[in-house]
Amino acid sequence: MGGRSEALGKIREFLQRLRRDDVYPSVIRVKREVTDEFGRRYVEAIDEDEKPWLIHSERYLSPNELYFMHTVTSSIAAEPYLSPRLR
Repeated sequence: MGGRSEALGKIREFLQRLRRDDVYPSVIRVKREVTDEFGRRYVEAIDEDEKPWLIHSERYLSPNELYFMHTVTSSIAAEPYLSPRLR
């Protein structure tokens, strides 16, 4: 059993390093789509750490769907890389 828990610990450490170094995409859930008074459209989303996001994207993002998101900004993302999460 020691080998198994050691292996899991190393995998967990590796995944944390990927996340810390911003290599691993965040999983987000779209909460709502908003159009402001100027006609600009964006979505409000929340990531797996419960961090809120405002996301501007030209593509339609379905509320309550899960997406993988990779962006280099924090809290506000303009045209981030988004990929639907397969179920």
